[in-house]
Formats: sequence, structure tokens, C-alpha cells
Amino acid sequence: MKKMNQNEVSLPLVNRTTAERIGRQTPYWVLAVALIITVAAWWQTSRHFKKLEHERFSNRIAQIRSKIDARMLQYEQVLRSGVALHESSTEVTRQDWKMFVEKCEVQKWFPGIQAIGFAVPVQKAELASFEAEIRDEGFVDFHVKPTDDREKYTEIKYIEPFDWRNKRAFGYDMYSNPARRKAMDRAVATGTASISGKITLVQETDKDVQAGILCYLPLYETGAERSNVTERQQALKGWIYAAFRCDDLMAGILGDNAKELRLEIYDDDNIVPDQILFDSQSRVGQPGAHWVSSRGNRVLSEVVPIELSGRDWTLRLSSQPGFFSKSDAIISSLVGLGGTLISFLLFVVLISITRQREKAMQLARRMTTGLRESELHNRAIVENASEAILTVKPTGEISAANRASHLVFRSEKSLTGERFDRLIADADLDEIAYKPPHKTGLELGVSGQGRRIDGEVFPCRVSADRVESNDNTYFVVIVRDQTARVEAAAKLAEQNKKLVDASHRAGKAEVATGVLHNVGNVLNSVNVSSNMLKQRIEASPLIFLAQASEVIEENKLRMAEFFQTDDQGKHFPRLLKQLTNRLIKERECQLEEIDSLTNNINHIKEIVSMQQASTKRSGVLTRIVADELFEDAIKLNDSEWQWYTTKIVKDFSHKPTLNTRRHDVIQILVNLIRNSNQSIETAENEKGEIRLSIREVDECVEFAVSDTGIGIAQENIENIFQHGFTTKAEGNGFGLHSCANAAQQLGGSLKVHSDGVGKGATFTLCLPLDLSKLKEDETTSESSSDCECKTALPSGKSASVPIALMASGDPSFAVQRQITS
Repeated sequence: MKKMNQNEVSLPLVNRTTAERIGRQTPYWVLAVALIITVAAWWQTSRHFKKLEHERFSNRIAQIRSKIDARMLQYEQVLRSGVALHESSTEVTRQDWKMFVEKCEVQKWFPGIQAIGFAVPVQKAELASFEAEIRDEGFVDFHVKPTDDREKYTEIKYIEPFDWRNKRAFGYDMYSNPARRKAMDRAVATGTASISGKITLVQETDKDVQAGILCYLPLYETGAERSNVTERQQALKGWIYAAFRCDDLMAGILGDNAKELRLEIYDDDNIVPDQILFDSQSRVGQPGAHWVSSRGNRVLSEVVPIELSGRDWTLRLSSQPGFFSKSDAIISSLVGLGGTLISFLLFVVLISITRQREKAMQLARRMTTGLRESELHNRAIVENASEAILTVKPTGEISAANRASHLVFRSEKSLTGERFDRLIADADLDEIAYKPPHKTGLELGVSGQGRRIDGEVFPCRVSADRVESNDNTYFVVIVRDQTARVEAAAKLAEQNKKLVDASHRAGKAEVATGVLHNVGNVLNSVNVSSNMLKQRIEASPLIFLAQASEVIEENKLRMAEFFQTDDQGKHFPRLLKQLTNRLIKERECQLEEIDSLTNNINHIKEIVSMQQASTKRSGVLTRIVADELFEDAIKLNDSEWQWYTTKIVKDFSHKPTLNTRRHDVIQILVNLIRNSNQSIETAENEKGEIRLSIREVDECVEFAVSDTGIGIAQENIENIFQHGFTTKAEGNGFGLHSCANAAQQLGGSLKVHSDGVGKGATFTLCLPLDLSKLKEDETTSESSSDCECKTALPSGKSASVPIALMASGDPSFAVQRQITS
């Protein structure tokens, strides 16, 4: 009995265990069955759509083949019309043939035909007379090509449209090419249209080369017998033919109807690159790789033979991504995806019930582990922080401190139990905690004075927060030692002072560089003038005056006889007159050179005076007509282009009067004209031209200097006014930089425009009409960080005047402005 009771008890336990195991496995069995049904449905759907795609692919192939057949028959009918024209007329002239082709409107109704022509057979003995006949029609340069010696020729007599491309074929002997000859002979032998093999048309050039074919239709003598090959060959009068460029031909046949398919046409049955006539996806002779469809690597492809006018072609068609219907793929995918989602949803619902308790236990374990890790993490942060972190009771007693606090306050023993006000004087934790933390830059808290255990006082920053837990209240205080930062700030201030001194010296160097550059420009003219004076003095005719004096001295006792009877004496007065005139001219030229030399020396003095005046922000203002400034600058540049052919074009239709610093403006214009002349010299432009123009715009005057020189690359436009930047092999980058400085100091701007290398450049100097009436405060303008300044004009309007120098980002400019202020 006892044993039976045990069995009775154990049997339900076994059943319950088995039921639980089966219950846990049921969701997996349900999932497996559902997925099997889903896969079967997806496979059947995909199979159905693939069948539809194959049927649609076959239909498209049939349509394309039918279009090619129909269109080529239409083109053959055009040739038959040409034959009918010849057979119905006693004579077809060149004008008749032109009118016939024009009336056919080939480009409109028969796109793809490059030319329609009439070729005739010519025997070797008749060649000269044939060429003479064509030349008598007005084609004086006509000759048969190629010029090889052959027994029989076939020459293109008429070809239309007679455009530049078809003129290349006029007079061509098509019998000289085997492919053409084979098609022509086949047309004569059969009496029907015949298409040639793949050729390159004579009309082709080096660009857009396409494969070509020719279609020939024989023309026989009217009424001649042509029942057999021999009779047809004897009755041959010529050929009516059409030339086709295959890419253009297929574009006219297919249009946009074959975008979803790739069509390749091969001559004969050889599917090799050399025999390709047309490829809708690549150029002739360069077949591209098959496109991959949106369904992976599966591509529908079929090879179809086609016979056209006695010539076999092979069409190879393959599907492209656009051929496959996106809706079919979406439906198949939806069937698979929908079934899969339903299967897994059912699986999740079934399995979630059996796993609720296990998930709850796992969640509890994760939360416990997370709390433990969070506690360890926070403790590690506090212990490894570089700031002192203290826990302070409301009574001011420290209850906890991290390791950094012992380093900050230099305490060898624990700070627990210490008074907080002993470490931080005058720190009211209630006030710090109740108020939001004061933010200065990126730092939080308030500044204070800390006191280390050894009594040393140090700067610090204190932040605190009140923490309430149950009935306990305490403060968490963070103390940051600011000693190192204060020392770093002191060092930084010292470094800034050194940088200011260095910038001051750099500014002086730039000022000196600008003066030397401008003086150097003028010294070139001084050097030329001095050399010319030296040359004129060395070539002076004074030596001839000395010789004349010797002649007079030798004949002083017989002066009257010498002037009346002596051959030399008779010419002596005329020689003296010529010598006197030459000395007078020489004196005038030397005076002009001395004046030029004096002006250049005065200009150097003005440059030095301008620099001295700039340190006081002052200068003499002069009222002067704008064109006089350009004329002075041209004179100062005379030495630059006197040995070249540069042409100066002046557009001085506007001549406003300016009140400005005269020599400052002249110096800028001298630099701009000199740069333009050097640009033309670099470009080696024999017909170089510099155009100078003046314009008055909105109370301002624009001086424009345009040249036909080497131009400026677009990447150099923004840097052209930077200090030290130059595109010249021997340049120093000071001239345009100093010009931009001077333009800004005159209340204006200097701009540049160029369309690129080799296209010249235009520099535009914009200045106010009256510099003395500028209203804006210069100090405010100089301290502004904007890239453009507003110049107050006399009328009260404001014009935006960009400062190219400030855009260059040159730091030494700011220093120079401080020095000159």
C-alpha cells in the first residue's frame, strides 16, 4: 500500500513536468509551421511574377524586331522612289536630285538617314572625262578618291543633303572598299536592295565616331532585259543608296521605347566586339558590362537573328533595372514579410506567457547589479576627482572628505570632524546653496580664499548644494584650487606683452618695406633718366663745335677768301647752322630729362613725407582733376613701356574734381599701371593694351586699370592683397598690399576682377570726392572687426566700402594702424 501511494503521487508529477516541457516547445512548433507556409506562399508568388516578366520580355523583343523590320522597309521604299525618279525621267540633274531629297523630308519622316546618293560605274578610260564633267558643273576641286589605279570605279555623283559632313563623301569610289563592293555586287546580281557589312562612313570625323552601313538599290537602263545576272550586270546604270550612322539610325527607330532594355546589334552572326553595330548602353566598339537588376544578379537576355535586305544581323537584348516592375517585387516581399511578421507575432504572444516570471527575476537581478555598479562608479568618481569634495553638516562640521581634499588642504590626517569655516573663510553655505551657481566663462561657483592646514592661504572656487535625505540635511561642497590657474594667467599676461612688442616691431618693418617698395619703383625711372642724360652727353655734338673752331683758327687771316672761294668755307655757315640747331634740340631734350629726373626725385621726397605724415594721421589735401592724376602716373611709368608695344587707351570722358592727398593717389595708380604692363610682358602679348577709365558713382570716383595680360587664377583672387603674396617669379608681394593700405587710409577701397588665367585683369580704385568731408570717426572705424567700413559722404548718404586689406587677415596691419595713430 505504501509503495502504491508513492506511485500515485509521482505519476501526476511526471505528467506535469512533461506538460510544462511540451508547453514551452509549442511556440517553436507553431513558429516553424507558420514559416513553412510563408515560404511556400512567397515562392509561388515570385514564380508567378517571373513568368509574367518572361512573357513581357518576349513581347518587347518582338516589338523591337518588328520596328526595325518595318522602318528598314520604309527606308528601302525611299530608295525605290529614287529609282522611280530616274526611270521616269530622261535626265535627272543635280538640282532635280536635291529637290527630290528635300521633298522627301528625310530628317522629319525618315530619321537616321545620313545621306541619299546616286553612284555611277566609271571605267578607267572614262575617269578623266567624268572628273572634267563634274568640274564643269562648278566643283573645280573635284577628284576621284582614293586615287589608286583600278580598272573599274564607282563614283558618288549626287549626294544630299549636301552639308559639310556629306561633302566629305562626294567623289568617293565605294568600289575601293571590300564591304561596300560586296553589297553593291549583290544588289546588282539580285536586283533587290542590299545592306553592307559594318563600315566607317567617309562622313565620319575624329569626334562622335559611329559604326555605319549602306543600303544599295540598283538602277538599270530603262527597258533593258534583266531576267538573269548577266543581263542585269550589262543593264546597270548606277546605284541609289542611303548611308546610315547606326547610333542615329537606331535612335530614330527606337526613340525612348527601349530604355528598359539593353539592345546590342552585331553584323552577321559573330557576337564579338569588332562586329558590333549598335549598343544602347555604350559607344560602338566598346560594349559595356550588363547592368544588374534591382533583384540581384538576375538579368533576362535573349539572342535573336534578323535578316534585312540580304544581310543577317544578330540582336542581343538584355533587361535593365527599369524593366522589372517594382510593384511585383513589393508584392512578393510583402507576402514573405507579412507571413514572417504574423508568424513571429504569434510566437511572441505564446512564448511571452511562459517567460514572464523568468523576465521578472532577470530584471530584479539586473536592477540590483546596476545599483551596486552605480554606487561603485560614483564612489570612484568622488575618490579620483582632482577637486576637494566635502560633506558638511548644517552645524559646519565636516562628516566626509575624499582623497583629493587632503591634498588640497595638505592634511596628513582625516578631515572628518574639522570645522569647515577653518578651511574656507567667510563661506556661507546656505547662501551658496540657495542661490543658482554663478557662472563665469565655463566655471561654476564663487571665488574665495582657502586656508591649508599649515596656514597657507590660496585662491579657490567654491560650489555647494543642499541634500536632504529623510530627516537628515547636509551640504556637498566642491573646492577647486586656483593657484596654478592664477600663475598661468600671470605668465599669459607676460607673453601677451611680449607679443604686442613683437607686433609693434613687425608693423615698423612693414612700414619700411612699403616705403622702400614705392621708392624703388620711382628709382627705376630715375635710373632710366640718368642713363639717358649720360648717353646724350656722350653723344653730344660739341666735339664738332671744337673742330669748327680749329678750322676758323687756321683760316683767321683769310676769312673773307675762305668763305667765298674755298669749297669747305662755302659750306661752313650751313654746317654751323645745322650744328646750332642740333645743340638747341639736344639742350631741350636734356632739359626735359632733367625735369623728369627732378619730378621723380620730388616724388621720392613726397613718399617719405607721406610716410612721416601718416604717423600723425594727417596730410595736405589738394583739389585736382581726376584725369591729371592718371596723366602723372603715366609719365612716372614712361620707362616701363618705352621698349615695348603696349598701347595705352584713355577713357577720360568723366573728369570730376577730387579733394584728396595727391601723391598718395598717384603712388597707387603708378603701382597699378606698372603691374598691368608687367602682366602683359609676362603674357608675351605683342598687341598688349592697358585701358584707363574714370567714372563718378555715388559721390565717389572710380579709377579703373584694365589690361590684356596674363590674368589672375580664381584661387588667387582672395589672396592678391595679402602681405607677401605674389604670383610673379621675382615679386615680393609688397606693392598691392601697400596700395590697399593707402586706399583704405584715403577713405576708399581697392578691388580686383579677373575671368581667369590668360584673360587679363581689372583693378578699380574707389575714392570719395572730398576726403575732408568724411564724417565717421576714424578711431571707431579702425576698432571695428567688420570686413567693410561705412564712409559718410558729403550728401549724407552711406556707401559700403570694402577694405581688401582687412579681408586678407594680415595681423601686422592692425599693429601698423596702432603705430600710425
